[in-house]
Amino acid sequence: MTYKHLIYVFTTILVLSFLMRISTTSVTTAQNVTDLQLKISSDQKSYILGQPIKLDFLLKGADGEPFKLRTIPTVENGYLRVWISRSPEDFSEYIGPQWGLGEGNKLPQVLPAFRSSATILYNNKPPRFSSVPENRIQTEFAMPRAGIYFIKASAVIWNEKVTSDDDNVIIESDPIEVVIDEPLGNDKKIWNMIKDDGDLAYFMQQGDLRRQGYEERREKINKILNGASAGNGDSVLLNQLQSSMEKLRISETKIMQTRQHRQKH
Repeated sequence: MTYKHLIYVFTTILVLSFLMRISTTSVTTAQNVTDLQLKISSDQKSYILGQPIKLDFLLKGADGEPFKLRTIPTVENGYLRVWISRSPEDFSEYIGPQWGLGEGNKLPQVLPAFRSSATILYNNKPPRFSSVPENRIQTEFAMPRAGIYFIKASAVIWNEKVTSDDDNVIIESDPIEVVIDEPLGNDKKIWNMIKDDGDLAYFMQQGDLRRQGYEERREKINKILNGASAGNGDSVLLNQLQSSMEKLRISETKIMQTRQHRQKH
């Protein structure tokens, strides 16, 4: 056997060995999807009414081993869902802006763990007289009253062998507890101005305004900012409004620059 033939045989053996390892890992991890754990945490333990809550999600194997999924669950593609309750039971589903509108990944992925995050404040409440299930939050502010809330997550797990909705696995996290306090001072003043306006909740969370009633809503926000800025002391909600307004201005500037560029060309 020539030297070239030896190199060819040796290389072929290495490639086949590598492919066998991948195949073994895929089968093993596919069989262990029910052993996956979903965990949820918040960036703080307490908030005030009208303050966005940042959530972090962790999906990992119970034994720390890599796992293979056909679709990675996220709030964007709708396979990761958030539930809120005033008690450890009777949870209602929260659906944030743009949730469930994205697409999942096209090919299976092998991961040691998967982390994602989301913010909750504005809730896409179901339309009146709609056929949407009753276990949806019915208010535009996800947490419209002060008190203790429980938040949990659920994920639809699709491995590479799933062929229909009946074959998927749903796992849930343990609930976490957060406290929503009544706002004081300047925050109370702002909360009273925004608590009945879901569009302002959307703005505070997204840093954007929906097209319908854009100018009217923007003028209202400016009045709130000007009035709140005249108050005394620091304000959580004022800082959030100012941050969202800065995002909106940046977005408006980019849109204007794009229009000007198109007009020149």
